[in-house]
Amino acid sequence: MNTEIINKSTNQRCDYVSFDDILDISLLKNSFDEIYNSIVDKLNTTEDWQKFLVSREFDDNPKFEDIEERRLLLSLNDDTISEFPVIQKMITKLLGSWFGIGEVQVFFDSNSNIDESPVFGSDCHVDCDVFIWIKLNLDRTLTILERDEKELHNYKMISGDKFSYFCPPGYLHGPPIKGLGIAMRISLREEWFTTDNESKICNDMVKYIKEFNYKPRLSSGYFNFKLPFIDYTECDFRPGAQARFEAGDGFFFHWNKDDKRLLLKDNIEEF
Repeated sequence: MNTEIINKSTNQRCDYVSFDDILDISLLKNSFDEIYNSIVDKLNTTEDWQKFLVSREFDDNPKFEDIEERRLLLSLNDDTISEFPVIQKMITKLLGSWFGIGEVQVFFDSNSNIDESPVFGSDCHVDCDVFIWIKLNLDRTLTILERDEKELHNYKMISGDKFSYFCPPGYLHGPPIKGLGIAMRISLREEWFTTDNESKICNDMVKYIKEFNYKPRLSSGYFNFKLPFIDYTECDFRPGAQARFEAGDGFFFHWNKDDKRLLLKDNIEEF
């Protein structure tokens, strides 16, 4: 029940779409040290650094330097990206343009010892937006689903080894349990796909995206927008619930507020 991705030229089913053959992967690798240091410097010298966090989970830590070996999730948008010019410069160079980018979430580990082998996470989930996921070092990863009919629910979670992934509507993914470094989630606006981008790189990426057919099966609520080349006819969602996957339960909808889940295999509600 993951998003069905079919290569148009081969008619073969795919588990993912990666841009590793289009993007400058060496740029990602070579940018790690500079971006890591810039984030540390920024958060060490900014009293209200917590304003960049997706969740306020460090209220008891008045200074960034008090936090060690913690994984942070920074949210950078049109109002805050200018405060991290090194990140903006790298992404602009990588994609050839900043056009059509809505938000950049930075998954950042405050421990610089990059020596953990990445391990896939405990579950996957669906987001409402469409985004590009990139990493800056080998010890980062993205948990994705791989089709395997030998498994109980015909899918298994794996640790993706690509530097970049396209996450179309309904695509199940998740963070790793282990693995250190920096990864970024680049959320795309509708015009990134529908307007002739000034960047040749982005145009090549959109052209490559359209070499595949996409049919999302699950959604965590309404999508932010719908793309004309996506088949949404079999996409299911439940108001207020997040679509998720776990190895034991398989595919289900989860209501965080009530901690209720609706398993999709047998349509049984568990509380």
